[in-house]
Amino acid sequence: MKSNADGKTLTRIEESDIIDGSFQIPAEITTIAGCAFFKCRSLQTIIFHAGVKSIGDWAFSECRNLQTVILPAGITTIGFGAFNDCSSLQKVILPTEVMVSGDGALGECSSSQAIILPAGVTTIKNSAFSNCTNLKILLLPVGVTMSGREVFEGCEKLKLMIIDGDDQAEVERIKTLLPERLKNKVTSKSLCVEVIQLQEKQLARILFSPQTNQLYRFFHVDTRYISKVSVENEEQQGLEKTCPTLPEEIFCHINVHGADANRYYQKAKALIGREPWPTTPEALKGYEEKLIKIVNKCIKQAENFQAATEEAQAASPAAPLN
Repeated sequence: MKSNADGKTLTRIEESDIIDGSFQIPAEITTIAGCAFFKCRSLQTIIFHAGVKSIGDWAFSECRNLQTVILPAGITTIGFGAFNDCSSLQKVILPTEVMVSGDGALGECSSSQAIILPAGVTTIKNSAFSNCTNLKILLLPVGVTMSGREVFEGCEKLKLMIIDGDDQAEVERIKTLLPERLKNKVTSKSLCVEVIQLQEKQLARILFSPQTNQLYRFFHVDTRYISKVSVENEEQQGLEKTCPTLPEEIFCHINVHGADANRYYQKAKALIGREPWPTTPEALKGYEEKLIKIVNKCIKQAENFQAATEEAQAASPAAPLN
């Protein structure tokens, strides 16, 4: 590790300074110089202390295994390309005091899916998020301006820009700063909350539809399929017992606690995820109707599958479950 004469500026870190993928900024350091961590490929985690005030140009550029950056409250300046081409960087948390974000500060961070800019960020400069190819959601503070070019160049998956406020005039102002292809992706925070609530409400309908549970056809009260298991008694003699049926509430309870394993829930969730979010209150009703249609279709598919399966079993009884 190298620092300047007064010991307050970190000038260079070598791979040998990084232990088990991690490096902790020494307590006396207040400034991280430009290119200090340039191409430190073994760096996965960086630990800052509250006294760090400034990060220089290209300071962490091409640290391609760096995954998480949590900047301390004392940081006020992030330089040009500071985290450029950190291709594994998934999470960046900025403090509210950040006032200057340099050109290309987070450019080429191809693993980042969501970025939250706090209220203290006032300006987004040239190429700030360029080629963040997996960026999907960006939260912007009220009052932010964009003074540069190609801010979102290459952000082809960006589908939602949330303004951290409810003033529709502010939403319209930010739209004027954006390229045409992004204007219809800007929405207010309150509208975003409404959309999430609609999604959760409709997806819950699947979980509370017992037919979507894969066990339903074996154990529901009207099933024509008799499930049996083999057990041994105290004399180790093999016995065959009929499995009991279950009330519909049990299937719903299983669904709620096993949504990740419910194929109809996962299918509906994926289809809903493909629908463009409404960006105006007027578009919310149409969006809700689309969600209802998606969920209705998935529930109907589950009901049809259960009915077809039972008809097949009635025609040709299946072997008991073991």
